[in-house]
Amino acid sequence: MNLDRSQGYGASGSDHGLTLDDFGRVVKRYWWVILLVVVVATAAAFVFSAAQPVRYKADARLLYVAAFTDSTQLGLEVSGVNVTITNPDVQASAAARFGRPLPKAADYTISAAPVAVTAEGELTAPLTLTRMVAVTAESDNAALAAELANAYAVTFVSYRTEAARANARAEIKAIRAQLAAFEQPQAQTSAGVDYLTSVYVTLTQQLAQLELAAVKGNGGYILQAEAVPPAEPFSPRPVRSAILGFGVGLFVAIILVFLLYRYGARVDGEREVVSLLRLPILGRLSRSRDERAQTGRLVSLAAPTGNAAEAYRRLRAGLSAVLVSDDVKTLLFASARDGEGTSAALANVAVALARTGRRVVVIDADLRSPSLHRHFDLPNDEGVTSIVTGRMSVSTALHPVDVALDRESASGPVGAATEDPVAILNVLTSGPSVLDPGELVAGQAMGDLVAEASGSADLVLIDSPGLLDAADASALASVVDGLIFIVDTRATSRPALRECREYLDLVPCRQLGVVIMQESRRYSRRGRRRANQVPAVATETSESAATTVSVSPGA
Repeated sequence: MNLDRSQGYGASGSDHGLTLDDFGRVVKRYWWVILLVVVVATAAAFVFSAAQPVRYKADARLLYVAAFTDSTQLGLEVSGVNVTITNPDVQASAAARFGRPLPKAADYTISAAPVAVTAEGELTAPLTLTRMVAVTAESDNAALAAELANAYAVTFVSYRTEAARANARAEIKAIRAQLAAFEQPQAQTSAGVDYLTSVYVTLTQQLAQLELAAVKGNGGYILQAEAVPPAEPFSPRPVRSAILGFGVGLFVAIILVFLLYRYGARVDGEREVVSLLRLPILGRLSRSRDERAQTGRLVSLAAPTGNAAEAYRRLRAGLSAVLVSDDVKTLLFASARDGEGTSAALANVAVALARTGRRVVVIDADLRSPSLHRHFDLPNDEGVTSIVTGRMSVSTALHPVDVALDRESASGPVGAATEDPVAILNVLTSGPSVLDPGELVAGQAMGDLVAEASGSADLVLIDSPGLLDAADASALASVVDGLIFIVDTRATSRPALRECREYLDLVPCRQLGVVIMQESRRYSRRGRRRANQVPAVATETSESAATTVSVSPGA
């Protein structure tokens, strides 16, 4: 089999692209965040809108009736209405036409903008082609808004009319001066009679048109429709604001939860474990909180027929196939941090493997916080440290543990089954504590210890500290054939697994796969078992698991 079994399981890199399943899992995990943000945003928008003062809007329509040469000229003309209507002279005239003092500037607003409408009032042409201008007034009173819009619209028309007539009167005065010049003798002799006659006639016609414009000119605008008091306010609209707040809140919530997913520390189940570590799953185990608090009691020994032991038999079956194909004899069990159940998993797997007739040796190389001696209820006065320091040999330090043989699996494919009805599981505890365990583990003596132990066993299982807690696991990886990584999805984190992947890329041994540790299933008050996220196995100790562990005396 290929030496690198880490490729092709779940992702091509340490992160995988977000799929529809990922989206569903993220939403399911953070549904409360989405709900909270959406509710808060919707309620805030509703309350904020409802708290705003009531505002009414009314508009009077002006129609531009003067001739224009192109659409650009028309657009500039109608767009300039807003500038003119805010002219101080126009405002003063509007105040006079209003008949009473105008409200304070903070109590109302007036504006003008071009609109494009048909006779039915529907929006049609682009604004650059419209002849219609709306003079809009906003106020907290409907009648006042209509009065203000009409006053400013009429004032604007009058202002433009008066300005047009004043321009006409000024041009009339200039043309009359030109006509008077024709009566001078020098004007009659300086040009031909025909030319003078033509110019005189043209000026006379212009004078007649200007005299008419000075009396009846309209400035290009007429009042098309007067403003009427609106039936209901245009602001606030709490329901519309709430709908808008709901949409904005939903968008913000989705962005927020995916930021939490991307940069958060919590691991999103076994799929992400596979993606981050790039290792296949060898098995899934569940641990109840009660079992975590029980030391010196292995479920594989205390309840060999229970669900917990069955979980390790399933893991044994998957592991056996890997061991045969990869020709692995020494296995290192490691995790990201201490406390993820590495020692308990190793001890139970060792029992399950020994029941198939394999000769199994367990070595507690976690010299910093050893626990295997408690799981097997063994003394720890002699062990690994004693052997490495030369005080005793491997054969004398091993503790044999009696394990009932599993007849159905006694002819396992790895190692020869023992003829004795009891297969011996040998445990090498950590031994007395030392001042510098890291140097002890990394020394040549540890490699010799593993080699000697593997010479008389079918399988050697080695416990180690957390990969991120100490360099011991990396040092041990150089003297073993394969590594099994234990991951407790509730105890580890996404950054921790990323960092572990970097360390695993440097170890020389085969990386066989990962074992997922999850919370066990629990029974509800009605007696029905609630399904776990991964319904693979359960490792809780059953009520009948009161059997005493049978341990042979130390050698």
